[in-house]
Amino acid sequence: MSKKTIGVLTALTDGFYFNGMLQGIHKAALEHNVNVVNIQTYDSAHVNQYRGYLGCEYVDGWIVLLNAITDPEHIARLEASGKPVVCTPDSSGFAECTTFIIDNEQGGYEAARHMIEHGHRRIAFVQCSNNPEIMLRFQGYLRALQEFGIPFDEGLIYDVPNLWEKYGKEVAEQMKQRGFDFTSVVISADLTAVGIMESFQSFGVRVPEDIAVFSFDNTEYARRLHLSSVAQPLFERGRDMCEYLLRRFEGMPSTGPVIVNKMQPVFRQSCGCSVPSEPENMDTLYSDGLEMIEFLSNAIQRNHHIGGNLIRSNPEEIRDMTWLSYTPYTWGCLALWNTDQSDVKTLRIDNIFSRKQECIVEVGEIFAEEAFPPAWLGQIVEANESLTVHTLKTEKRDFGFIVLIGNIFDKSHTSSLGPLIHSVRHTLDLLAHALERETLYEEARQREHRLEIVSSATNDGIFDWDLDTNLIEWNRKINHILDHEGLMMQASEFIQRIHPDDWPGLRDAMMDHYRHGTHFQREFRMLKNQKDLIWISAAGEAVRDQKGQPIRMIGSIVDITVRKKAEEDIYFIAYHDALTGLSNRRYIYNRITEELAQEENPLAVIMLDLDRFKVVNDSLGHLVGDQLLCQIARLLERSVGPLDIVGRLGGDEFIIICTKLQSYQYAETVAQSILRALNAPLNIDGHLVYATPSIGICFCPEHGSDRESLIQYADIAMYQAKENGKNRYHVYSQEMNEDSLQKLTMEGCLRGALKQANSNCTISRKWSFLQEPSSGWRRCCVGLRRYSAKCRPENSYRLPKKRG
Repeated sequence: MSKKTIGVLTALTDGFYFNGMLQGIHKAALEHNVNVVNIQTYDSAHVNQYRGYLGCEYVDGWIVLLNAITDPEHIARLEASGKPVVCTPDSSGFAECTTFIIDNEQGGYEAARHMIEHGHRRIAFVQCSNNPEIMLRFQGYLRALQEFGIPFDEGLIYDVPNLWEKYGKEVAEQMKQRGFDFTSVVISADLTAVGIMESFQSFGVRVPEDIAVFSFDNTEYARRLHLSSVAQPLFERGRDMCEYLLRRFEGMPSTGPVIVNKMQPVFRQSCGCSVPSEPENMDTLYSDGLEMIEFLSNAIQRNHHIGGNLIRSNPEEIRDMTWLSYTPYTWGCLALWNTDQSDVKTLRIDNIFSRKQECIVEVGEIFAEEAFPPAWLGQIVEANESLTVHTLKTEKRDFGFIVLIGNIFDKSHTSSLGPLIHSVRHTLDLLAHALERETLYEEARQREHRLEIVSSATNDGIFDWDLDTNLIEWNRKINHILDHEGLMMQASEFIQRIHPDDWPGLRDAMMDHYRHGTHFQREFRMLKNQKDLIWISAAGEAVRDQKGQPIRMIGSIVDITVRKKAEEDIYFIAYHDALTGLSNRRYIYNRITEELAQEENPLAVIMLDLDRFKVVNDSLGHLVGDQLLCQIARLLERSVGPLDIVGRLGGDEFIIICTKLQSYQYAETVAQSILRALNAPLNIDGHLVYATPSIGICFCPEHGSDRESLIQYADIAMYQAKENGKNRYHVYSQEMNEDSLQKLTMEGCLRGALKQANSNCTISRKWSFLQEPSSGWRRCCVGLRRYSAKCRPENSYRLPKKRG
């Protein structure tokens, strides 16, 4: 009769939690003569991405530790096989399973109640809110407080992201900042308690005299620190799960969906109990210390040697299993996914290491996924050994598995460190990344060769963006464009170099191309060598899979910085005043049109003319006049708000556009600020120059709603200010327009009359006109009356009639 086989799906194989249960399973399986296949599901990044079906062909029942599998399809397939499944600490997504749990709530209650029995009323709790088991311990703590009538104080709760020692030290700092407003503390795990108690010692806080401490898990740390702790029966749980599964093999029906194991408090000095310390034999401690040092030294040298070989080796040497000779393992094999067959997933034995005489498996053998590792490997597993399958997978690639046989439970060398030091998990992580490195190198060499062939006929930089790994590879011309060493870059680093204002548009253009197949071409700014901003023009085309989903982006980039600089220079010349650098008439007129089209907020137009600019030009020269205009331009820019636009229309005439007005009073405030600024003398080449302004203001929509009217009305208001004494501002009104029209009409009449009066005069008569002013004036007045009678509008200017 063939032996039964139990499959154990476990996230990890080391650490007190997993190793404790695995030892219990191993012990029970050894007693009942059954095989055990341990399958580690976490990859080198410690992420659960296991999608395999190893051992499904021959495994008789499954034990699932701590959500070792989460894929619903995998769970459904295991359930469909009809084989019994046992899970811990929860059902892990299985609908039909028996779950072994620890009564964590009861453990939290026992710890808190013990503190209360010691007379404590201010009891803090260190929790890990993202750990369901820890939160059950917290619920027990709350139940104890409620039962003894102690009000809950949220200020006594501390949360850690993980149960590591360093987070215990961080929590201790928080406790110190809050002033240690408690007399006892319940800590979620021993390892966290180690960090807290070390910090307490550095703070001068005594345990338990100042603060009593109770923890969980009763690990080796608890014994060495005399730490009261609630024991978690991991070994017993593993043994019970195995024995329960064996009874199911014999036909016993399921006893229920949940089986509960109680936690047991272990009292030591940290909680305040008078428990005598366990005697320490100094000779034993000294001997153990020397043995520990020797073992650690050997382990460090072994790992250094293995790691160095993996880093320096070529692909063939990396897959060579001889490095296992430096470990306690007696047999191992490397099985990689077979790429020769596309319809069926199979594994091919790539390399074998063995200290055993039997030749059970040979290099080159191919196994179906469900039949691996082969069931007959149990024949070479000795009583003190375990067979474990480790996943060889990185974030980018799934290589396959490595099978190891050896005694991973031996604690005889160093009881203080436990089995963690015997683990080769970190070495296997290094092996997976070494395999990936060599794969990447080979792919990079092939891709570089292809890119160089394509780019040899163009001056553009050619890139190849893997959308799955987000790695961008390119030819050497892009190295020059970006001043970057190396022929590849992570997409995240490339994106970080793109100007924040340009990234949203670039991203949207790429997404449109991926989703709708639109042409992709975009210009954007990015950092060259992390400091110089350059302009890039990028174009590309997505490579899609059979389902039409983009998997790569291949294209080119060109440095267009010179072209963009020339465009900016042309734009500046076209829309800016050459002397002052202010916006010119064309830009101002376009901007007014744009603002009027938005119809959102009121608009103000301010016209400004210098009162004595001609005097400065005539007396001090045009060079001083130009310098004066430049200083005025800077004063105007400082006198307006960030949304206002200052421009020069020509000569000494300036214009200001106040956009998005909240009130008309704002424009008058700007005018007053300008008057104050320009009433102070300006020093130009040692000359104190006064250049007071005359300012006119009009508003949209109050005075007009088109560009021409607004500029005309502001100009009218400006000339009204000039006529009323200069160095002031006026807001446009309708009366100003009527006065201006009358003056314009009168001027036209005068010019027409003079022209008509002189049209019939010869040169001699013109001279006589000068010699006979009385007769000349009479002819002029007669001509003016005749001309004005033909062209004057209503209410126009009339000459007074001659009296006498």
